[in-house]
Amino acid sequence: YPDASTTSAERAWHYFLGALNSGYMYYGTSLDMEVKPTIACNEAVQHADAVIGDGSADTTPPTIWIPQRHPWNPGSVNFGPQYGYQQYQSNGDFWVWTFVHDVSGVTSVTLKYRIDADGSNPLSSTQNETYAGGSEVGAWQNLPMIYRAFPGGNLLNDPNIDFFEMPAYIADQYYVQVTGLRSVLIDYYIEAVDGKGHTRKSPIGHVYIGDGSGSGSQDAVELNPSPPVAGQNVTVSYDPTGRPLAGAAQVYLHYGFNNWNPVISPDAAMTWNATDGVWQCTVMVQSTATQFDLVFNNGSGTWDNNNGQDWHFAVTGGTPGDQWDMDGVLDADARLVAVNNSLHLYAGMKDDVLYVATEDAGEGNDHFILLAQQPGAMRAAMWAKSGQVADWDAFLADENNNDYEGWFDALGGTQAMTGPNGGVLEGTINLREQYGALPTVIHLAMAPYATPDGGALIHQSQVPASVNSDGNIDPLEFVEVRLCSIGGPTVQGDFDEDCDVDSADFALFVACLTGPDAGELSPDCADRDLDSDGDVDQSDFGIFQECLTGPL
Repeated sequence: YPDASTTSAERAWHYFLGALNSGYMYYGTSLDMEVKPTIACNEAVQHADAVIGDGSADTTPPTIWIPQRHPWNPGSVNFGPQYGYQQYQSNGDFWVWTFVHDVSGVTSVTLKYRIDADGSNPLSSTQNETYAGGSEVGAWQNLPMIYRAFPGGNLLNDPNIDFFEMPAYIADQYYVQVTGLRSVLIDYYIEAVDGKGHTRKSPIGHVYIGDGSGSGSQDAVELNPSPPVAGQNVTVSYDPTGRPLAGAAQVYLHYGFNNWNPVISPDAAMTWNATDGVWQCTVMVQSTATQFDLVFNNGSGTWDNNNGQDWHFAVTGGTPGDQWDMDGVLDADARLVAVNNSLHLYAGMKDDVLYVATEDAGEGNDHFILLAQQPGAMRAAMWAKSGQVADWDAFLADENNNDYEGWFDALGGTQAMTGPNGGVLEGTINLREQYGALPTVIHLAMAPYATPDGGALIHQSQVPASVNSDGNIDPLEFVEVRLCSIGGPTVQGDFDEDCDVDSADFALFVACLTGPDAGELSPDCADRDLDSDGDVDQSDFGIFQECLTGPL
């Protein structure tokens, strides 16, 4: 233990090592465990600062936190809470991130990577483990990393946490995305340079990047053509020998595209080919497909899902569907759903993806866009802001002072971006992944707050407008948005596309009513042929009656 002869540097180490006690995290938010490491580190910093002084004598290169990556298995199957504890097939692109700090400041942080020549790291060689490398590895390539001031405070507004003492220093975060590499082994490390030119290299990491089609045995399945081609038929052959469906009287193909989005229904019945000993069927590959996903079943609850990994095959020639642009500029396809004073709330749908946007926060404010299928009971506001908010399912946040934006509480895939001041905060979230099925109605609210902890709601500008100006966001202060009104799927029988089936739609239906076998159907009446038999008759009318809801 420290005594009168202990130096400041020794005392700093004494308290710092105490801060690393993993027991603090074992007990989570019990008592004040979440703040004890901070208290110990701050004590260590006091003694370290006594040695460092103004930093003019600094000869130490930056400190680099061990590089992290996400997803952990790029180009292959991943699993965990960030995916709702469901298998997630990565396309191969991934992020590398770290924290860097130096008393003299940081001038540059760079991710360096190189591609292995043969995709293996043999025990007989150390070329993958050294910066110098050799003939077994390629040249280092550089990716400048993006700076982010890491936010402090109780960002998730957990009522069990009380950060009554904050760290004296918080290291800055740096990140970059590695894209376009497939079926290769790479080595990578991070290099940081401080304000005095001192350079530090992190340890070298290694990762094999898959092809994006998933792992597992492909031997039981053959495709013709291989790879399948978007917009064309593909024949699937399945050999059940030694697998869960061996001896099944009937086998069905359960399939979809683009990581099971969408899933095609019903399952396709397969035909037994006795000559080759395989089950076969032919299906159409969607024109927007970039991946073909499939498993098999007997129609009675027995499945072959490739040991839980499914089968995934890359598709050639696919043209991805229309997507939202994440560039900090309002997307032209977004629709205005509410406005109050100078602030606007926009939304739009493309396939299963909801787009939301509002004005950029501007210096001194934080902006939030709240999403709820149905606003719930009142709860504490986000990020330790003052007041209460009706419970949400997910929210998009923009802390403009730190140039930070991101989604919270989201289960579906998300994106977020802000432009420079004068731009917009925009984000997307996959609603089918969020809710399990695509809803017909959602509720949105836009909430501007003063940026400090405890900052008040700027109720004069919340969107939609407050009903009582009480500094809270009540359930009635969300705007109801029908997905069909912002580009989402329309309701069957809603011929005028106003999100209901009423007398106006009936008039449009009657205008096309021809009776059975009346000859070629006019293209303008194709959507009235509800049973898809080439005419508009009493059978279609029966279906239309079931859809009739009246005006909203």
